[in-house]
Amino acid sequence: YEEHLLLSMFQQVLETEFGGAKGLSEVLRANTALTRMMTTYTRRSPGQQYLKTTISDPLEQICGKTDLVLEINPLKVYEQMINDFETSTGQVSTLDRKASAEEAEANADVQALIAPRIQLYGQIADQFISTLIDSLERVPYGIRWICKQIRELVRFYFRDSTREQQCSMIGGFFLLRFINPAIVTPQAFMLVDTKLSPTARRNLTLFAKVMQNLANNVKFGGVKEGYMAPLNDV
Repeated sequence: YEEHLLLSMFQQVLETEFGGAKGLSEVLRANTALTRMMTTYTRRSPGQQYLKTTISDPLEQICGKTDLVLEINPLKVYEQMINDFETSTGQVSTLDRKASAEEAEANADVQALIAPRIQLYGQIADQFISTLIDSLERVPYGIRWICKQIRELVRFYFRDSTREQQCSMIGGFFLLRFINPAIVTPQAFMLVDTKLSPTARRNLTLFAKVMQNLANNVKFGGVKEGYMAPLNDV
């Protein structure tokens, strides 16, 4: 009965949200009372159990490998390369510590480190998405119901919307409000037992960005995160 009341409330509030929007870009994007309620709903026991049984193992594979580095920001890779050289040899690196992002990106050794990491991103993303697809029948009923309501409301209020736009709206809820928070902070969801190193946290943050862009159906690019652009092709 409580579940029925909750979902009935979501139906009414979602209809109000969609009915009052002038465009899809206005719906479920801001951090509003509704989106916070939706996030809180996913964190109830059924959602937590789904996360634990579905993505614990994939996340453990990222967090549990102490030597796994997924950093692809050329400047960060360049700086770490200098630090690793000086730590292992006890000598001062001849590389310029004040190199620009463009200079770091042009460095052949940096390119050699980044290339296999980009391929690894593709493999991890494919495996993770396959895991989610294979688990659709186990997604809690209420969360699937909300996804269905989002799809139906997009179709009703925005009749010219494409399938990609409809999927993006569903992904905005399922991936961004439900899955991604667990990727970024798996310890808070009790999904991993190991204490996360700074490198593991960075790996998870970068992977969450991949999932975020996938949910929003947008490509990497621009000045701020242009280094992520190669991930568009993996």
